Amino acid sequence: MKPKSQFERAYEEKIRKILVTDELSEFLALELESKLVSSLPPSLVGGFEETLNEVADVTEIDSHLEEQVTSEAMDISITPEFLSEQTKNPEFVCSWLLYSADHFLDQAHKSVLATNYVEGTSMYYRFVKAALKALHMVVSDYLTVLQPAQAAKVYYQMAKVYLEETEDCGRAEQYAKKAMAISAHNGLKSSRVAAELLYAEILDISDRELLEPFLTERQELHQQEGNIDVSCSFKLKRVATSLSAHNFSSRLKLLNFTEETSVDPKLRSLGLLWKAKLLLAKGAAQDAAQALHQCRGVFLQMKDVTSQLKAMLYLQNLAVSIHIYDSKHGQKWVQKLTDLIHREENDHWSSWNDDGSITISLAIKSGSLLFLLHWIAPDELVGLFHLMSGIFSLSESDPDRAKQSLKVSYQTAERHISALTSHQVTNRSFKISHLTKKIVRFSCIKFLAAFYQVWLSFMSESDFGGIKIIYAFIDSYNQENFTQEELWYYHFLIAPFLYLSALHAQSQGELNRAKYYFMKVRKLCSLDTNIPTGGVQLQNSLGFGGELVSLACSQRELFIYSTLHLLNIAEYEFRSLSQGKNASPQHEQAIQKTRSSLASLHAEMTSIAETSLTGFSSTHLFSLTYKSALAAYHTNGIDDTEKNLDDDLKTELEKLVFENTNPQNVELLALYILLRMAVSLDQSKRLYGKCTRRISKADDNGRILSLFVYLEAQRRELGKHDPAKGEKIKRKIEAVRECIHHKFEKARSSVLQV
Repeated sequence: MKPKSQFERAYEEKIRKILVTDELSEFLALELESKLVSSLPPSLVGGFEETLNEVADVTEIDSHLEEQVTSEAMDISITPEFLSEQTKNPEFVCSWLLYSADHFLDQAHKSVLATNYVEGTSMYYRFVKAALKALHMVVSDYLTVLQPAQAAKVYYQMAKVYLEETEDCGRAEQYAKKAMAISAHNGLKSSRVAAELLYAEILDISDRELLEPFLTERQELHQQEGNIDVSCSFKLKRVATSLSAHNFSSRLKLLNFTEETSVDPKLRSLGLLWKAKLLLAKGAAQDAAQALHQCRGVFLQMKDVTSQLKAMLYLQNLAVSIHIYDSKHGQKWVQKLTDLIHREENDHWSSWNDDGSITISLAIKSGSLLFLLHWIAPDELVGLFHLMSGIFSLSESDPDRAKQSLKVSYQTAERHISALTSHQVTNRSFKISHLTKKIVRFSCIKFLAAFYQVWLSFMSESDFGGIKIIYAFIDSYNQENFTQEELWYYHFLIAPFLYLSALHAQSQGELNRAKYYFMKVRKLCSLDTNIPTGGVQLQNSLGFGGELVSLACSQRELFIYSTLHLLNIAEYEFRSLSQGKNASPQHEQAIQKTRSSLASLHAEMTSIAETSLTGFSSTHLFSLTYKSALAAYHTNGIDDTEKNLDDDLKTELEKLVFENTNPQNVELLALYILLRMAVSLDQSKRLYGKCTRRISKADDNGRILSLFVYLEAQRRELGKHDPAKGEKIKRKIEAVRECIHHKFEKARSSVLQV
């Protein structure tokens, strides 16, 4: 550390009168004791400053980094002599301290990436500590200098810093209450509402049992005072913080103000976006689409719609299009998002904040009310867009485009994770608590992109390319690699990952491992399983607005699909074991165990079919798949009850398959089931013709379905009066069996080892 000049020592002596610290050695006005480079990995040091072909000297990097971080920290344009003269001026000192608090917080946020290293974290909190000391000096020595509005603002800022930077909810609550009291006593509407909303954030962390009563009381109070828009903002806060899945109807009821034209259009649009989010998460995609359509109408009433609100609308519309298999409108929203991103990139995202916050202004009687809406930042929007467009291309049966979009999404997420977990000189500026959220968001995007890449490989090539990434994640989950918070952040990924792993095991004939994974999926997605409030709170804090979690496959759908797979495996095991010639007690026990499992699963499928569950029939593609699989277990019914069920399912299947455009293999599955249910030769021939026109042998799934179709045609003797046709069907069966023979043999071998 270089020695200080006489001028520096004199200057610090003067400034001590203004910025008193508890321990001078912990804060030096002109110099930081921390040296970031000391703990940087050697491989990253060259990233700070490079010439054409050589890395800068370490001492040069050290000096450059310190200059980058501390520039402007003490860039005082006034002389020490002038400063000394002003120390007796309370208004000047107070203003200087408030400026210093803002400046130190700004410097802390600009150095956020340095917190990936020990010294950087120390430096970050030195800035925070300096800001708090400045604010404490204001309230302890200069409070009488301030106007009531200024005093309320200082207490508000102190509460916010303690909450967001130190997680000291006790002190945050103390100062938020003071801000509310001063605002209420002096009739400061804007300050009062801001403090009340901040106090709600504190309760959200410190005491959730008090949160709902407090928000309800504030909402009703503002309603009585005639502040309708403010009252509606508290309704939105109640919806956002009400985490229980059991009060879905009451949350929707709170959003009824979206129908009132007297409410500010900005609030109505936010309410409709929230409504669409809730409906989409619940599986009611059509209802969500209606809410989004209303939101577009409200946008037309607004003088200026921020690009962030437009992006929210476009993303949720794209998510709805994916859910309801709406190709036409899905392409429209992909294009709108593409255009929006290009415009914002050309404008350098000038209207977006690094932390993703959006400023919303509401006109109230005494002026205007500004509050922040937390969402996602530009880099997160781009990664999420590529992920969603890739998933949309999957539903469009466009594997090449899907592959490219998912690849870009994965690489974008990896690049940002690398940048956020190292220290590079950038213009990033946000709180340290937000850094973790950004890393988790990009990790979620990365893992989901990997999930769909494996799924695409399975669908197009049947090789589950990249499945090792999925297994590695599952193996790491619940281990020391994840903090308790991260376990909840990533909780919604586990069921889809386990389901994909089960599919992989089943495709390889490893039926015991497949059953284990399917049963774990069922347990995770059990209809009566509730995630603890803390877990839901952490997941909601990711701020994606519902698009991401809803894409990770509906929990209820995974429950049904896993049950179908287990039923399928149980039938195969029972049939294979029954045909075996082993008469040992162990073999008989295996048969009894499989029979019991088969009966239990079959009864459960029937009860599920008879239970009205929101979300099961909201997606056309899911309904078609589920009804096809369910019908397969009833096509051989012999009593009247089962026969009636067959007729109902047949009617539903015909409606689903003939009135909509469907993915090729899913439609072939449904047509095959209808072929099995045909009662006349003419029906059989007509449906067989439809099946053959949709047969695709590009992947194993298509080959297996084609085998089922040919076997059914052979069973029905469709070539009985046409020897050439019969011979052709026979050759096709032999050819397909040859292609997929290894799969059936491996599965049979796995069963016989039970």
